[in-house]
Amino acid sequence: MLRLLDGNAAASYGAKLARTQIVSATPITPASEIAEHLIRFIEAGELRAEFVVPEGEHSTMVICMGASMTGARVFTATASQGLAYMHEPLHFAAGGRLPIVMAVPNRSIALPWCNYPDHQIVVAQRDTGWIQLHCENAQEVLDTCIQAFRIAEDPRVLLPVMVCFDGWTVSLHHEGVDIPPQDEVDAYLPAYTSQHCVLDPDKPKTVGAGADALLYMQYRRQMEEAMDAARAVIKTTDEEFRVRFGRSYGGMLDQYRCEDAAVVLVGMGALAEAARAAADELRLEGAPVGVARIRSYRPFPHAELRALGERVEAIAVVDRSSSPGLGGPLASEVRAVLSGLPRSPQVYGFVAGLGGHEISVAHLRKALSSVSIATGPASEDQWLW
Repeated sequence: MLRLLDGNAAASYGAKLARTQIVSATPITPASEIAEHLIRFIEAGELRAEFVVPEGEHSTMVICMGASMTGARVFTATASQGLAYMHEPLHFAAGGRLPIVMAVPNRSIALPWCNYPDHQIVVAQRDTGWIQLHCENAQEVLDTCIQAFRIAEDPRVLLPVMVCFDGWTVSLHHEGVDIPPQDEVDAYLPAYTSQHCVLDPDKPKTVGAGADALLYMQYRRQMEEAMDAARAVIKTTDEEFRVRFGRSYGGMLDQYRCEDAAVVLVGMGALAEAARAAADELRLEGAPVGVARIRSYRPFPHAELRALGERVEAIAVVDRSSSPGLGGPLASEVRAVLSGLPRSPQVYGFVAGLGGHEISVAHLRKALSSVSIATGPASEDQWLW
């Protein structure tokens, strides 16, 4: 069924189709509509779920954790300052191996106050232990919300998942979205049955006990192993989604015209649309360029980027965030991953689109063109204005 939806509605339909059982969320722009849609689904009897009203984002995640510990399928949404406020219990949810799914329409972080999109705050959560999947458009948001539950609940993974997409640009802009039939989603995503952390009054247990140094390291190592296992699960989940529904998003790294490219632009989120247009224009002018969109920021697509780096001459990384004193965090991670190659390509970093500043085709042409004629490493990341 084709419907005109914005990204927020698409996330809500994804959670509905996944038969979410518990929803808790605090209103915050631009994520508020996600909870509003789900409340309407619940009140209309279209979704058999309970909405639990929290006091704020911190308690939102605590509610989600408790619900997940009972074996429920749990969904939430937040953005910007709300995600920052939620930072502490994010570690608890990941450490507790709770397969919660959270939609995050990316919005800038204060100060100064700005309601428009960038990746600043979500990149700051990269070390919490949550899987991060970044979407380009509303269709991918809906599909990825469904995929996210299957990834999170896989016994090899059991980690929470953020489904991230650009605020306003995706969250509040409408486009045609195909809503798959409920019975097809049910066949793809079976009901969740928790085996590892269920609160049962007849079988008391302690959750969140203290640990000595060795036990703590063992638990953290298990989380690392689960994140590593998620790589294969993400790819398999996306491929099986393609077989059933006819749509795929490249698994962990979505590549466009990269097969014979000498220069590739790497980025995340909605900028990929303008990047592909820039690549197409440059191809018409004879420049062998391509685009690689990082869909899975955590776990990071090491193998895919290394395979790409082995056959290209240079990479332009466009960050929608900055780490003051370092530059673009995505560029620094791409450099780190490629540094061990026998012939590592030059990696050039660009910071753009902060606070919703336009990232145009012209901006991305400039990045690709400057990399194509560069003769040596850049001393620092450039800012695209």
